[in-house]
This record gives sequence, C-alpha cells and structure tokens, in this order.
Amino acid sequence: GAYVMDTSLIVPTIIGGTGTTSDLNLKTTSGVGAAGADMHFLVGNNGAPEAMTIINSGNVGIGTVGPVKPLHVLSTSAGATTNPLILTNQSSNASTAVGIQFNPSALSSVDNYLGNILVTKLNATTDYTTRMDFTVTDSAGTNRTPLSILGNTTGGNVGIGTTAPDAALEINHATGDSLRLTYNDSNGSAANYTDFSVSSAGSLTVAPGGTNPSISLTPGGTGSLVVVSGATTGTGSTAGFSLASSTLTSGSLADLTITGTGALTNQKALNISVSGANGTGAQTTYGAYLSNTHTGT
Repeated sequence: GAYVMDTSLIVPTIIGGTGTTSDLNLKTTSGVGAAGADMHFLVGNNGAPEAMTIINSGNVGIGTVGPVKPLHVLSTSAGATTNPLILTNQSSNASTAVGIQFNPSALSSVDNYLGNILVTKLNATTDYTTRMDFTVTDSAGTNRTPLSILGNTTGGNVGIGTTAPDAALEINHATGDSLRLTYNDSNGSAANYTDFSVSSAGSLTVAPGGTNPSISLTPGGTGSLVVVSGATTGTGSTAGFSLASSTLTSGSLADLTITGTGALTNQKALNISVSGANGTGAQTTYGAYLSNTHTGT
C-alpha cells in the first residue's frame, strides 16, 4: 500500500524494481496538480542551491525555478560570457562531430531531421581546426549544407554551397548562379535585381534584370576605374576589353561624357596610350582600330 510521510526520509538510493523493464515514478501529488505543484532537485549546502526544477506544466528548469519553455537553462555571469550548455563528443580522431538536430515536422524518427547545426573536428590529435555546418533538407528529403564556417588562424572562412571555402567568403553553385542582389524583395517576387554568375572557366557575368537596367561603376574621391587584362591575343569576347550588344537598335553602345563646372585642365573623355616594345619580327600596334562590318542599309 501507500505510505504517507510528513517529514524527511533519508534514503541513499531509490530503486524502481529488479526487472529489466522496471519503472521508477516520481510525482508531486496524488490530486489534481495546479500551479505550484513543482518537483525540486536540491544539492549543495543542505539543499540550498536548487539544481533543477520541474514545474506543474512539465517545463524543466536548470538554474531557474521558473522555466518558461520545455527546457530552460539559466546561467548568470554579469558582464562576462557564459556557456550554460555544452555538447561534447570526446575523441582525438579526425571527423569527430557533435551537433543539434531540428525536426519541425510529423516525422517521428530522430534521424529524420529537417535542420542541423554540426561542428566537426577536421584533423586528428591536437589539431583543433573545426568546421561548423548549417544543414537543411530540400523538398526531396535530401540534406543540403548551404552554409559552412571553416576555422583558421585569421578568424574563419565562410562558405555558401561549399564546405571547404578558400577565401573569407566563397560562394559556390553548380551552374554558376552564385549571387543575386535584389531591390525591395520581401517575398521572392522581385523583378529588379542583378545576378552575378561564374562560368566553368572562371569568367564573371553581371546581369541586371528589370526594366532598362544599367551598371554604374563610380569610384569615390579621386579614385579611378582600372581594367587589367591578361589577354595576349583575341577579338570580340576574347579581347582584353570588349563592349558588345546584339539587341541595340538605336543610340550608342558606349558614351563618354565629361560634366561639371570646374575649370578644364587637359581633360580627356578618352585617352588611348600604347607603350612598350614589340617582339621580334614585323608587327603593327594600333592605338585604336575602328571597323564597320555591318550589312544592310
């Protein structure tokens, strides 16, 4: 039967049973629980510190007697950094990892997570180089890692679409559509944007969208715009610098304009300078070469 005690009972060990499936049940009251029917776990100097509290709602508090969520961990360190939660997977082996999984779905298996934050120790022994991966799941249920942070001696490289970023920020995409800058888009329906893409050869394409878009390059102060090419030969798209359009029906492909009210002092809208020595053999160097191969009237 049940035993009712209204004083303290000193019991070093409480055992639920002797069977392999024996349970141990702890409950605060045999009546209808209400606010205040809490379970307290006391430690330290005669139970002075309250290490953990389970309140009537089922919320668990560690370091707090008033947990407001299913698990509420509180550690107070005024004016300093505190880490109230530490997740550890202790090993000296490479690829040792520890993480947190998120499952905002009806999937019951712990392996069927839809989001994950994972920290991996990349190398063995005392090399503490780590990588933090942020993983999400696509519509087909495949886990993807869109963001990785790789630790290094300069602070860390951030990779989007790659787990091995080689620069402070590296953006990788299988088809080269790496970056989009958008104007005033809160729901993904923007019509005004500029795409930056990289070809398999490493060529950069800047493609503005919207109506009558343009690209403005405006160096600040007394700065200048410099285009340096490593091309040794070529025409059209393989030239050192090329302006091309297949849709221009009127107007100009390029306008060079000087505006302002300052005194003119040897200003030039276009200055072409060719210097250096030709190689061996007969060669011709042009400061400008203009050709019109247009057909039709």
